[in-house]
Amino acid sequence: MSEMKLVKITPKKAKQYRETGKNMRHLNERWVNRMAADILAGKWEVNGETIKFNGNGKLIDGQHRMAAVEKANKIITTWAVYGVTDKYVDGGNTRTPRSWLAYNGITNSGTVASGTAAILQYLNKADSSSTLGAIFKYRPIADTETKSKYFCSTAEILAFVDEHPEIERSAGSACRATVKKMIPPAIGTALHFLFAQKDEDMADLFFDALAGELEVATNDPIVLLRNRLVSMIGRGRKVEDRALIFGLGVKTWNYWCTNTKVSRLNFKLSGPKGEGVPTILSPTK
Repeated sequence: MSEMKLVKITPKKAKQYRETGKNMRHLNERWVNRMAADILAGKWEVNGETIKFNGNGKLIDGQHRMAAVEKANKIITTWAVYGVTDKYVDGGNTRTPRSWLAYNGITNSGTVASGTAAILQYLNKADSSSTLGAIFKYRPIADTETKSKYFCSTAEILAFVDEHPEIERSAGSACRATVKKMIPPAIGTALHFLFAQKDEDMADLFFDALAGELEVATNDPIVLLRNRLVSMIGRGRKVEDRALIFGLGVKTWNYWCTNTKVSRLNFKLSGPKGEGVPTILSPTK
């Protein structure tokens, strides 16, 4: 049962509380500086906002206020709530999907969040007449801290990760240094996850080959993809490259897992010969 108290927070206590909440979101230094300035100017007020602790005494909401107390080196009075259920506490606008996932122990939380959003974008539009360029026009993550346009809500992303914990493994594959140089991690995560839904072992082999960790023939579709991605790095990345890389990745997978030999690799995003949203094929046995 939760208990609410009016408490005094010293700089020493603030530091101790922050140490218990190490897996919380990244600090917004501007926010901390602004609150610290208010504390130093005597403008801090007890306004009903609370800091929150779970049943084990771990700080689960309020790290920016604690950091401001440390920075100002002054005591404040605030309301504190103890014994709060902490899985997704305080799901308001100030916390991003990455923050929630990191708090719940997900590695590569930013990539998992943005990769999940990319997956949802694809799955929600795969059967429509939309083009990849339209689907991946904006950054797909609901990030109010950067005010970027978005497609998926925080709740949708968290629910999908809960249902598909294997996406964390896909993010790990996409975050390998040799892969993320060629493919934005969000797109790499989405591709690995979607391929793994067809065949997990084949998805791993595909990414191993793309990373150069598995030897393949020089005329293999994966070599064509790798060469194309390297050439795109050389010319500089563009906004539409996320959609293009996704399309090229799916097309390569479809060639590769069906043993189709090709001499060129292209994907037309728009125009009369635009290819639309590609279907991901299952490997031929």
